[in-house]
Amino acid sequence: MPKDTFAPATLRVSIDQHSLAGRKPENQDFHGAPVPRGQGLALKGDTLAVADGISSSPVSAEAAELAVKSLLTDDYAPPTAGPCAPPPPG
Repeated sequence: MPKDTFAPATLRVSIDQHSLAGRKPENQDFHGAPVPRGQGLALKGDTLAVADGISSSPVSAEAAELAVKSLLTDDYAPPTAGPCAPPPPG
């Protein structure tokens, strides 16, 4: 596929986030949108993540936060040295 010669040289990102509680008073949703700077933004872009905490669980706020933070940590982690090899038999 040919390179897009009309693409802008820089990526600009503007983010606004908002979430409301459902039927119960506590909002258990979690969202994250770290914006890398410099070359990281140009190479990786940006990732936005939202996890909807289910109000029927007492730990759904923590689960939603863990889901978003895990995704974002993995997404921005440096690439591995190579493909994962299967464990040796035995």
